[in-house]
Amino acid sequence: MKKIIRNILAVLLFAAIFCLNGCSDLDESNEETEIESGSQNGEQEKDESDDEKVLNAEATEYLLKAGDSKELTLTDISLAASKTLKMDGEATWTVENPYICSINSSGKLTPLSGGETVVTGTLSSDSTKKAELKVKIEEPNRGVSSDPFDLRTISENIDIFCCGDSIMRDYSASDSDQYGLGQALKEFFDETKANVVTDIANGGRSSRLFYNEDSRWPEVKRRIQANNEAGKKSVVILSFGHNDQRALTDCDKTYGAQFTFASENANETVAGTHYDFMEKYIVEARELGAVPICVTPFVRGDYSGSEVSAYGKHDWSNKTMTGDSTPRGNYPAAMKAAAKKQGAILVDMTELSAVRVAEYNNAGKEKYFYVDSDNTHERTLGGLELGKIVTDELKKNGYLTSYIKDCSPRIMVDKSNLAFGRILANATKTTSFRISNFQNKSGTITITAPSGFGLSLSDSGSFDSVLTIETDENFMGTEVFIKFSPTEVISYNGDITVTHSSVTPDFGNTPAGTVDGSALKIALSGAGKELSVSGTDFTVNWPMISGGGQLFGCRNFNF
Repeated sequence: MKKIIRNILAVLLFAAIFCLNGCSDLDESNEETEIESGSQNGEQEKDESDDEKVLNAEATEYLLKAGDSKELTLTDISLAASKTLKMDGEATWTVENPYICSINSSGKLTPLSGGETVVTGTLSSDSTKKAELKVKIEEPNRGVSSDPFDLRTISENIDIFCCGDSIMRDYSASDSDQYGLGQALKEFFDETKANVVTDIANGGRSSRLFYNEDSRWPEVKRRIQANNEAGKKSVVILSFGHNDQRALTDCDKTYGAQFTFASENANETVAGTHYDFMEKYIVEARELGAVPICVTPFVRGDYSGSEVSAYGKHDWSNKTMTGDSTPRGNYPAAMKAAAKKQGAILVDMTELSAVRVAEYNNAGKEKYFYVDSDNTHERTLGGLELGKIVTDELKKNGYLTSYIKDCSPRIMVDKSNLAFGRILANATKTTSFRISNFQNKSGTITITAPSGFGLSLSDSGSFDSVLTIETDENFMGTEVFIKFSPTEVISYNGDITVTHSSVTPDFGNTPAGTVDGSALKIALSGAGKELSVSGTDFTVNWPMISGGGQLFGCRNFNF
């Protein structure tokens, strides 16, 4: 019995020990679970802390506290993506790399280019209290888009929106004869089928600034949308480059920076380059239902030998803008690359205009293409030449062929009146005007001057009352000199008449004068005057020593 009892106790003891060990293991197991859970909670708390460090890019305003070190990642480099930074009190703001983003005194942060930089805010009341924001601008990642309709087959009425800078915009008549490409394009499109819209382009606009300014690209998009609602198709002509070559500090007071690098920023990113903006235009136009046409920029009159130079062709691959650390790159090549990736229509006006401008320059006629004040902006003849380049290229590739018309030949005079003032009878005074020719195949210009005036093709040549000039397709233009030679003390008012055997001359984009039938008239005014003698007699003695004799007497002469 005692043996049985011992065995039972042993079993119970064993069971008790097992139970204790099992409970201990279970407790340890539970404890490990709680520790892991605590660890996960700790990680979650850490993640939440990281989330607080990374600012929400959807917000438009952020409050930074002294000691903060935050991060902000943006995917858009437009003005619309700007943010406002504030601190607890008035602060000053600085940015490590101003090419990546700008920050003004009010804390407005505007993304400009791809890459990373640090913005620092410092409390004005205590310069030791600072906050930092690491800003990252991501690279674009666009897919390939396509035109919403085919410019080879379209037949309905369209609007053509001209987007660009001072090369594209409209100009009122002025003595400079300045004339925009958009104005010229109106002469090459059938107005009953294509409405060429030229009131949105404006001077000083780069691909960046035009995109950001509310009355430019946003207005184009609004008008395209209105056309969509009205069932009308839209075409967008895009031409930028001149003003992309501005310095970082060249800014519009409302809409900010103008500059871009061509294809790659100094830090080898793409966001915010000319390429990036051109691709944005292409994709956004198509998303709205419009067809984009890219036109590379018109050349500057800068030469290397008999050809337009690389700089004239907007190739800054070896040229550095003041303040930059690296060259800007080749702007026409950047536009071509964007158009090629997206399969967009492109007119290489840079290369085509370089050929035509070189022809004018080599003939000594560059100033018939450009305005007198610079070698960048075109006058009427230059604008018409550019319009012909664009439309000829479109026709050659089968685009809008039923919309493009032949532009009428033009003989243009750049003065509507010439005032000589009053000059002494039998004296002479010479001035001049220009005649230019667009697409005239052949003919004769006849210029007739009234009495008292003579005409010549040289300021040192012989002057006659009638001058004739034979024209053909090679005639670009000429300067005509007028000499005023009054023989009497009378007014000499009249008109120079200019006629052509097949074309009625016009005044280009200078203030219009009179066209009477087929004769253009330049108003002349002048007067002869006599030498008048008045005043008080006086005597000059010579030599001016005592005893000298009287030499002569004089009066005051009035001219």
